[in-house]
Amino acid sequence: MAKGPQFERDVCRQISLWWSNSQRDDIFWRTPGSGARATARAKQGKTTFGQVGDIMSTDPAGQLLTSLITFELKRGYNSENVNNIIDRVRSQRKASQLEQWLLKLSSANVSPYWALIHKRDRRDPVVYFPTSLFDLLVGESLAGPALVDTDKLQFSFRYEVTTPTVLRVTAVNLSDFLRYVSPLHIEGLMPDE
Repeated sequence: MAKGPQFERDVCRQISLWWSNSQRDDIFWRTPGSGARATARAKQGKTTFGQVGDIMSTDPAGQLLTSLITFELKRGYNSENVNNIIDRVRSQRKASQLEQWLLKLSSANVSPYWALIHKRDRRDPVVYFPTSLFDLLVGESLAGPALVDTDKLQFSFRYEVTTPTVLRVTAVNLSDFLRYVSPLHIEGLMPDE
């Protein structure tokens, strides 16, 4: 199933408005070819500035976010949800599609963090990201105010895959993430220069 160009455009606008405090809807946009150029060049040992993942910054104002987090967007795949990971029979060799996406993102090593935004039909989008990022966002070393009502924000799960890898993931309704996490929280994650 296609990822859904309209969904990708909508998410880019939503994240642009969030990042700019509702001032601009054009800071982020779809990466041409969903980052395929960067992937192909990486296989040749080359880097490609700003074109990794499904969302890129089209304005310097958004470069901080896309350098810190690689975003992947998935639309459809209606049978994919977190239960496919949690209650999967461990002897079953084939990982669910969701698990495959998460494993691919966690092993990409293209930016410090990753986020998968998945929207099933007639459902709200959910953002999955490393629990280590969530832990930093609720830490006391932030530049901005602490997150509020974090009990409503997160649903974390941990699972082991067929390799010795343990992946800790936090899943959040995208609207809740954008409501409770401010750009100041993200800026607070950048190391001092």
